[in-house]
Amino acid sequence: MQIKQTVIRLRGLLTKPKQAIPEILAEGSLGEAANVVLLAAVLGGLSAAVYSGQQGIAASDATTGVIAQLLRPFLTWLLWTCVSYALACLLRGKGKMRPLLMLFGYIMVLDVISSLYMLLCSLIGFAVPAVLEPLRMSDQFLSTVLWIGSFVLAGMSVHEAMKLSAPRCVIVILVPTILLALILLAVFVAFAGAAAGM
Repeated sequence: MQIKQTVIRLRGLLTKPKQAIPEILAEGSLGEAANVVLLAAVLGGLSAAVYSGQQGIAASDATTGVIAQLLRPFLTWLLWTCVSYALACLLRGKGKMRPLLMLFGYIMVLDVISSLYMLLCSLIGFAVPAVLEPLRMSDQFLSTVLWIGSFVLAGMSVHEAMKLSAPRCVIVILVPTILLALILLAVFVAFAGAAAGM
């Protein structure tokens, strides 16, 4: 029954977010949200493992990629929530962190979709190598669309959980997004520099 309710909430979040967000606040749980993030992490790790095996990536680099994909959803969830909450409080939001953490966890369903699609692309590309590159391009497109969707859902969540106006919600979501992008870029540059130095 628990899994069925979670799926119903997630489907509602994707199809009717304006109705689903208050329902999740009233009936959802932090445990369910954490399970969504865990699913995104597992699928991301599997996807990285399949892709690494397919590309013949060295075992140490493959392990690093898998670990990064296992940790990324949890770090994103926690950092995004903490920074968004702090900004919302600075902008006179009137909510608590727990509901925002819960909503942002549910929003990670978009990461689940992205990771599942990436895993399927890797598996299909493993079976038919000629289609791997077009599938990777479609994965990048889908990831961009889902990122925009997460931005919109996060704004709606901040509005509902923190009782902020729409312009303030945009600020609350945009600043952590830029910070996370800069952090990810710095990590990427550091790993690329380390790989080039080997």
